[in-house]
Amino acid sequence: MLFLLDGAVLASILVGLTWSIIGYHDDRRSFNRFIIFISLSVLYVLSTGSRTPLIGVILTSIAAMTYGKGQSQRIRSVSRNFKLIASLGFCLIVFMILVTSSRMEFEGLSSSVLVVFFDIREPGVIDWLADQGAAGFFTATLITYAASTFNNAIIRLQELGFITVSLGYKFAFFYISALQKITGGLLHDEIARWRDLATINNEHLLAISPAATQWATLFGDVIWDFGVVLTFLLTFVAFYISGLVVRRASCRPNLANCLLSSVIISQLMLPLVNPLLSVHVHFMMFIIAVIYLAKRPRAASQPCVIPRTALTSGQPLAPASSLIR
Repeated sequence: MLFLLDGAVLASILVGLTWSIIGYHDDRRSFNRFIIFISLSVLYVLSTGSRTPLIGVILTSIAAMTYGKGQSQRIRSVSRNFKLIASLGFCLIVFMILVTSSRMEFEGLSSSVLVVFFDIREPGVIDWLADQGAAGFFTATLITYAASTFNNAIIRLQELGFITVSLGYKFAFFYISALQKITGGLLHDEIARWRDLATINNEHLLAISPAATQWATLFGDVIWDFGVVLTFLLTFVAFYISGLVVRRASCRPNLANCLLSSVIISQLMLPLVNPLLSVHVHFMMFIIAVIYLAKRPRAASQPCVIPRTALTSGQPLAPASSLIR
């Protein structure tokens, strides 16, 4: 229950932060709204001490600014201010190093943690970096995560012929678990066989490396669940639908369209992990679906022509000012 509550809180904060940016109108009300959600975001990041929500806040802000700068001179100025962006990036790196320092002090972290957790056979530069203080350990962590992600994706490709694809159990297990409780065990045997198949596949990975079931990129996980052919088709369909969503937000920049497009853009920028395995992403989609139902945009009688927005000319999105507010 606490896991679900945490996901709902993070989703609400990220959706609220996106809303406060894409609906910014250079007035006092917009400023207060933005300060509230950026404060909640900072409070959540500080309270968890985790890199995951921090990355979520960064990517959410970048995606939301794509639309926010179309109707806000202030957002547009920020997006073009290289010195400010560089300063913010530096502050974020310093924050993550401080978090690493705190964890090193209270958890007694050393290079052995990375070696054991990621099953590193030859640490090489990782050992040396981890001994250079918090900054070095943070750098060693980034290198290890990236290398492990690449290796795990390759392992899935190499071992694909030795497993039976589970056809999406990993993607759907949140809903499968909930469905079993709601239906009182309906289709219990069929779901159990589905779950066992996914478990057997994971055990095959664990026999190769203790860390092989960890991050393998979005497409590495899709291949393991659906195989090469279905992965190709699903990837094509997913990007095609994403393009339609982004185009619709440009053509009809109302609140729901811009929110959905911002979420999709931010999730596609994730380099290492599969966003569908994060419960807060499911909650974000649910919140946006509720907004769609509450504020259904009227169907346009004219063909969809992308206006000269911030993506092209930097001019304000006139139709959005009343809808996004």
